[in-house]
Amino acid sequence: GRLEHLLRKEGYFHARVEVVTPVDTREEREVVLTATPGQRVSVGRVEIAGNQNLGTDELMKTLRSKAGARSALNPDEAKVDAGRIRAKYIFSGYPDAKVPPPEIQLSADGSRATLRFSVTEGDPLRLRSVRVEGNASLPAEKLLEALPFSAGDPFLRARARTGAEQIR
Repeated sequence: GRLEHLLRKEGYFHARVEVVTPVDTREEREVVLTATPGQRVSVGRVEIAGNQNLGTDELMKTLRSKAGARSALNPDEAKVDAGRIRAKYIFSGYPDAKVPPPEIQLSADGSRATLRFSVTEGDPLRLRSVRVEGNASLPAEKLLEALPFSAGDPFLRARARTGAEQIR
């Protein structure tokens, strides 16, 4: 339940909470929660595999899960990190990228975890053509030369916006 979830967020990956109702009558109800947090687990390593077109260092910068003795394993945050990697791919022109939640592998003594993110990039979205419409004052070729992209380049929203601003 909720207490287990809170403990796991703080790095107690093996936390267990037992609920016992020793008294359960019409007149009286007693509920006892026994929390066993277990050993705190730190993130020992973070690995990213399958990335070919975006650098590992670049992807690592998007993560909140970091390796280090003081870095508590938070499985929920690690799942969100998978989404952060996917978002980086989408904004980089890879709309079909897939990044499932990471595999969590514990050390032999259970005190450290390795997070392994597996990326399936998919094909980049490429510009088939680029054209300028509605312009009467300058030759279209001159405007196209000013753009930071051309046909065949990966489609990047930020670059498209920048290009549009440059020729306005």
